[in-house]
Amino acid sequence: MVGSKNPKKVVMIVIDSLNPVVLESCFAKGLTPALQFFRDRGFYHRDCVSVFPTMTPSCTSTIVTGTMPGQHQVPGFVWFNRREKRFINYGASLGAIWKIGLPRVIKDLLYNLNIEQLNRNIYTIYEILEEKGFTTASVNFYIFRGRNVFETKIPWWIKLLTRSRLVGRLNGPQLLVIGDICRPVRLFKKANLGGPAGPFNKFGVNDEYSGLVAGWLIKEGQQPDLMMVYLPDNDGYSHRHHPLETEESLVRADQQIQRMLDAYPSWEAALEETVFMVAGDHSQSLINSEQEAFIDLRSILGKFRQAQLGKLIAINKEIAICPNERMAHIYILKRLRRTETFTDVLYLLGKDKRIDQIMWKEGRKGNFTYHVMYGNYAELTFKRGGGYKDVYGASWTFSGDLKVIDASYIGDRILYGQYPDALNRIAGLLDARYAGDVVITAKPGCEFAGEGTPLHPGCGSHGSLHRGDSCTPLLIAGSERDIPNPRLLDFFPYILEHFGVELPRYLKSVEEPLNPFL
Repeated sequence: MVGSKNPKKVVMIVIDSLNPVVLESCFAKGLTPALQFFRDRGFYHRDCVSVFPTMTPSCTSTIVTGTMPGQHQVPGFVWFNRREKRFINYGASLGAIWKIGLPRVIKDLLYNLNIEQLNRNIYTIYEILEEKGFTTASVNFYIFRGRNVFETKIPWWIKLLTRSRLVGRLNGPQLLVIGDICRPVRLFKKANLGGPAGPFNKFGVNDEYSGLVAGWLIKEGQQPDLMMVYLPDNDGYSHRHHPLETEESLVRADQQIQRMLDAYPSWEAALEETVFMVAGDHSQSLINSEQEAFIDLRSILGKFRQAQLGKLIAINKEIAICPNERMAHIYILKRLRRTETFTDVLYLLGKDKRIDQIMWKEGRKGNFTYHVMYGNYAELTFKRGGGYKDVYGASWTFSGDLKVIDASYIGDRILYGQYPDALNRIAGLLDARYAGDVVITAKPGCEFAGEGTPLHPGCGSHGSLHRGDSCTPLLIAGSERDIPNPRLLDFFPYILEHFGVELPRYLKSVEEPLNPFL
């Protein structure tokens, strides 16, 4: 166990879809003084590796639990719950919300994601630190499960539309803020934050509201030991613009970080009292404007009876398709002729040259073999453990063609190219209970079209294994400790070590992490 007796406080800031190219452009032009302050006085990494899929619910679940989707069990933004026989969609588009229904989407996002869908057999960083006597807070963060109970304030018109079916409580850290939906009255009753809220400002789940709340807590002496702050607006901006032309959005995010720093006597004083960590959950890459860039999986797999998004329960269907922008889950629903259906799905997907990796696993209870296919002619098979090691210290056994993940080896060392930490990230998703039977990614410039799926011609998108979606900056200031070869996976142990708190048992083995479901 390490860490000082009176460790500094920690503020972890996640800027959604933070792109390293855009950040360095802002640095060169002097547009982001707060982020540049952190860079100049701390550690800066251009390529911190996300998890797979590079979708915010999966990424933030990893940040808060220190586990991969195979353990935290949140396999994307859109997925299929085999037990409930229904789609889980956290509101990918207005079309999806319309088809699924507003009550179901809000209930999944606001309540079920943290209460039911995030693995109950693992702990969040809030739960672990508070058990050790530290204080924690979540400000607009996706994943916030804790041991304190909060009432929600659902707007009257949503209650009317949903027939008051959304009344409920949330379990969170000692301080939980979700816009104007959840805000502890006793703490904020005298605060006139005046932040943008209401339906036209995502009910306060926006950058300015996050900055106002975090800055107010610091200024009023209410800063907890750990505060997780989410700045979401850059994601939407990147989806509406060229992903390398989002300086305007990043400047606005930086202004909110300045607001936090200004709450201290000086910026230098801030680093004397607090460790700041700033990262993206993932990045975004450019989608081509031509119609060919959009891969219609419904058409490619048109021979199968497909579950429909608007149906409450999928009955008598053969497959379910869950596009997550530049990746997709495909589920085989029928047990009868399952092998034949699986083989046909692989063959049909392999014929489309716009599809990048095609992935699945075989085996039972901890003895899984993972497969990655490119087209219908190149395949890689791998397992955990063996004589080859990668830069992260993980050991592997493989056969076939490493080029399907743009990897190579020198001696016993595996080297990654355009798909960083690919083996661990693929296995880490395929191990998830509700991952697709087949998982696929789109080639750069392409994304998957589907029922209720948003498309981004000429704009940014994400989801895949490719470094364009996967590599995001990391800045650490106020600490003497860096994270070498950083991944989102490393934030959790880094913060626990800072506070002198031991890792939970299921994370102590780096080589073979225990899976509560195995």
